[in-house]
Amino acid sequence: MAADLADKATMMASNHLVRDIVAATTLLVAFLLMASIFVPAPLAARGVDAQAVSAAHSADGQASLRSLGRLENEQYTVNIYATPAGPLYSVYTPDGVALATLITAAEVSDRFSDLKLPDARADAGLKLMDTSTGEGDW
Repeated sequence: MAADLADKATMMASNHLVRDIVAATTLLVAFLLMASIFVPAPLAARGVDAQAVSAAHSADGQASLRSLGRLENEQYTVNIYATPAGPLYSVYTPDGVALATLITAAEVSDRFSDLKLPDARADAGLKLMDTSTGEGDW
């Protein structure tokens, strides 16, 4: 009788162990199946214009910005770009070497004291060029 009771207890424990293993395996398979089907959408930081930040920090951030035109004189070529925060300027030498990229008008004034953007007009020695056609006010 004691042997029968011990066999019964062993059999019940074995059944519980098998049932627990089958349940755990089923849950694992269901989790892996659901994880392969559902992919969460990437989250953007709140309060930050991700496109403007990405464009300003990429290697060629100017490519994604809308050009407002180009100002040229004997010393500098200034490309002007539209951004959500206002216009940004890139300053180059006449042979195309970048001196500063995507900076504000105040930064242009600080870094290039001989280049006066507020005074820059086509009749003041600077020429406005349409970058889409390559033609300007000559």
